[in-house]
Amino acid sequence: MALEDLSQYDRDDGVNRAFLVLVFTDGYENASVEWSASQLNERTRQLQDRGNWTISYIGNKVDPNAFEHAQFVYDGNIAFAANMSQASEIATAGLSTYYCTTRSGGGMQTSSFAEPTSAIADSVTNEKAPE
Repeated sequence: MALEDLSQYDRDDGVNRAFLVLVFTDGYENASVEWSASQLNERTRQLQDRGNWTISYIGNKVDPNAFEHAQFVYDGNIAFAANMSQASEIATAGLSTYYCTTRSGGGMQTSSFAEPTSAIADSVTNEKAPE
């Protein structure tokens, strides 16, 4: 629902307007009666295709193979954390890089939001597990 709420502000009016949506998840809680995983995947793809949306999934103790809602999210915007503390570190590092590099340089979107910093890289993987 947050995607739809934010979408009302996404206009082609010449304003350098970008959207950053962070989803913290265990990957299993899609109990929504309004959105199926396939509908969410399609909407995510549509928004990212506009070029001004960054959608990042940060999973806590999630099985990457069960992470079906992230099908259309760029691999560099997905991270798997061992615990919520680590998930917060990933998000904080991503926010810093996003605002200091992407947005300050006039960029609208990133495909590397959740890439780990060197301090957490040894215990986090950003690759989806092989099928």
